[in-house]
Amino acid sequence: MGEAGEKGRGAGFWVLAGCGGLVLVLLLFCVGSSLIPLIPGVFDQPGSFAYESPLPPPDPGSGELGPVLPPAPGPIVPAPPPGTEEVLPGSPPVTRTVEFEVVSVTGAALLPVGARCRFPVDRLPRSDGSYNCQARIECGGQLLYGGVENGFFECTMPDEPAGRLLGEDYSTSTSDTDAAFMVDSDSQTLTIRDDDQGPHGAYSIEGLVLVVQ
Repeated sequence: MGEAGEKGRGAGFWVLAGCGGLVLVLLLFCVGSSLIPLIPGVFDQPGSFAYESPLPPPDPGSGELGPVLPPAPGPIVPAPPPGTEEVLPGSPPVTRTVEFEVVSVTGAALLPVGARCRFPVDRLPRSDGSYNCQARIECGGQLLYGGVENGFFECTMPDEPAGRLLGEDYSTSTSDTDAAFMVDSDSQTLTIRDDDQGPHGAYSIEGLVLVVQ
């Protein structure tokens, strides 16, 4: 009986020791869990389940639902090449009348030297705020330059002074189906010329600008 009693007391000791160890582990786990939120940076580590929104929260008293994200950008539309901007439809043109005297003619004898001619020039506004010009030059019963769908050229025709007009169309009929044209009221010069592909054949007319009004 003595030896059996000793063995019983030894087994009871180990059971109590195991229970005590389990209680100690549970206490440590509870204490550690309560301390984790107090440790700075725990939820900032990669892989943490904490999440902070990059947008500020709405003001509870403002009635707003929160910040509104900007809309996605639309497709980029390229600008038209210089000189090809659309003329504004229905925009009234500014019109000037040019009078010139023929001082020389080469090639086809369309006009005699000394002849005087008058023609209109329209200033046409473009959608980008700039403008170009269109002219139709008829003299001696001949259409020398321009027309309904032709006669466009880059120009300077300010409101003031009203008598100032500068512009040039470099292309002859081979390139754009009408003659080339230049006018410069500052130097009082005017030129109309064409190549052999034009309706009158190759010619050149030099003129003296008398008035722009």
